[in-house]
Amino acid sequence: MPYRITFSPRNPISGVEESTAEEETAAAAWALVQQLEASDEKTSIKDPTGNTISWQELRDCAAKEVS
Repeated sequence: MPYRITFSPRNPISGVEESTAEEETAAAAWALVQQLEASDEKTSIKDPTGNTISWQELRDCAAKEVS
């Protein structure tokens, strides 16, 4: 099951709706979250079991995958 990242602009924009992306690995999800946060998007992250996790938890999962 993939990591699900839901994102939307921090400041509402008319006609722009929430979107969701899926990534198979924590490392790929972490890279996406970093890009979205840098572009001023707010994010919500769900792990493969469907539990909401923080970006810090996702970062830690990504680091474990790499090591």
